[in-house]
Amino acid sequence: MSHNKLIYQDINEMLAELNAKDRGRYFICTCPECQQQEAFIYKNNMNFIQCNRENTCGERFILTYEEKETEISYSTEKEKSKGLTVKQAKQLDEFTSLINHVLHNIESDTLDNGYRGLSRSTTTPFIADFSKPEGVKLMFDYANGLLPKNYADNDWMCQRNLVLPLFEEDGRVGRILLRSSINPNLEPKEIQLIVNPSNDARDFFVDIPEESQTIVIGEAILDSLSFREVDEQVGIMALTGSRKYKSLCNYIKDNKEKLRQKRFLVAMDDDAAGYKSAKEISSCLEEEQVDYQIFIYPENCKDGNDFLVKETEKFHRYFQFFDKKFEVNSRNYIDIKKSMQHVVICDSRLDALSFRSAHPECGALVLEEEGKVDFKEPIMKLLLSKELQQKTFILAMPHTTEGQEVTRELIDFFNNMDLKYKVFEYPADALSPLEFSVDDPKCFKKCVEQQFFKKEHLMQKVPYDR
Repeated sequence: MSHNKLIYQDINEMLAELNAKDRGRYFICTCPECQQQEAFIYKNNMNFIQCNRENTCGERFILTYEEKETEISYSTEKEKSKGLTVKQAKQLDEFTSLINHVLHNIESDTLDNGYRGLSRSTTTPFIADFSKPEGVKLMFDYANGLLPKNYADNDWMCQRNLVLPLFEEDGRVGRILLRSSINPNLEPKEIQLIVNPSNDARDFFVDIPEESQTIVIGEAILDSLSFREVDEQVGIMALTGSRKYKSLCNYIKDNKEKLRQKRFLVAMDDDAAGYKSAKEISSCLEEEQVDYQIFIYPENCKDGNDFLVKETEKFHRYFQFFDKKFEVNSRNYIDIKKSMQHVVICDSRLDALSFRSAHPECGALVLEEEGKVDFKEPIMKLLLSKELQQKTFILAMPHTTEGQEVTRELIDFFNNMDLKYKVFEYPADALSPLEFSVDDPKCFKKCVEQQFFKKEHLMQKVPYDR
């Protein structure tokens, strides 16, 4: 039997992301497939996880780690509730003071010359450069007693001179992300350490100036900072991993009154994990009735910082484009690239994100407008500028009277234009593709794979009998 494979930086990251609870001989975890807290990992085999819901999920995964020698620093809930000792509290205050001093007062050739396309004014509050291994060793000495082991004598760790701190509500550092400019080829590129062992350290960045109209949510802090490089007043939120969206969503819900007048640009990575996070975050924003857009990338860019570094001027234009979309209150979501073989036509952005989280290489065409929607006009415009003749359109309307009517109109249109299409078939008791993907994510993904990858000649002019 073949198993899916999940890759983590280390065991600590895996345990944190899967919400592991210590049960003696094993950990009980959130299943990566069904998202229920019913998967288990035995401590004598930390490379395998299985869901205990055999009848409804039962999925199994192989777990691999980029950092092989990491010790488990995961704390049980009982350990976390103990709080900091007097010595640890003093040490955490001193460590926080050191980080703030390096952030705001220490010169850095790496940051002064523009790190990853970001100016020093952009990176100053977020990246501390300890410059040399000796400086990193000093930082670890300050943190000794807060970390699960002493990294000061670890040459490999001491090459990670760039420290990105996450501050808690009380102003103290809770978590640090470590990168290297001393050795840019060091793998993994980023390591996370929790330096406040007394609580659940915050796992996302947030910095929202009072005057901010737009808040960018990125998958990593460098991605969100790339947007601030374009507009210094933009608010930023950033995950510390594509699956760490739950606490960010809780923050939005807890601060909904303060954030309701803001507008959000959801800019996750252009991959399956990124689209899954975008779907969950967008769903949260819709629940709280907050205005949002889904950022799109050009063919050769996978995230915000990659876009800034490779095509700075185009990145500026894209940001301005979305600024205008907010102004005219457009909720359309159109992302069709030359390399894409399939374009899914949906009734909502959440439907489209459901498909893209299952099949990230598919394009999306969503028109969210008041009243009756006419897809034919934008498709005609796209035919003039895009190579659509070789693409297959997937019609994925909701199971409503209006959805059925739109589907029939599109079928007639595609037949007249001699374009390839396929009506996406899904259970009648699911109102929409989104509902199907939420109720049975495993079956939804299987349906997408089966229906998208039939031979092209089988996908033309399929009868619609609903």
